[in-house]
Amino acid sequence: MAFQSGTKPMPPSLFYIFAASGWAICWITLCLLLVDRFQKSRWVQVMIKTGQMALTHYIFHSAFVLSLMFALGQITQQSSVFVLLLSLVVYGVMMYFSVLWRFKFQRGPSRPL
Repeated sequence: MAFQSGTKPMPPSLFYIFAASGWAICWITLCLLLVDRFQKSRWVQVMIKTGQMALTHYIFHSAFVLSLMFALGQITQQSSVFVLLLSLVVYGVMMYFSVLWRFKFQRGPSRPL
């Protein structure tokens, strides 16, 4: 019975799925409210450009970052601080790349501005 009423991610129980879905809805709602209020802000525009390239960034993360971490032997259990710092660095690089890419191309490499 403890397994069915738990909220641990592995193995995911029904309550874990409800809790994760609720948090996801809260975060999405907060993001929509902030974008609506600060629509013209430079940071919001950077985040929008980064979000529009989500698939590219996912592939970059999967192919490059994880391969690099595996090659360096850092794919094992890491501290929370290491994971947070790596995430911030990777996301910063992705944001910078997105702005540069959208400065040169409208949507993709075949449609320059």
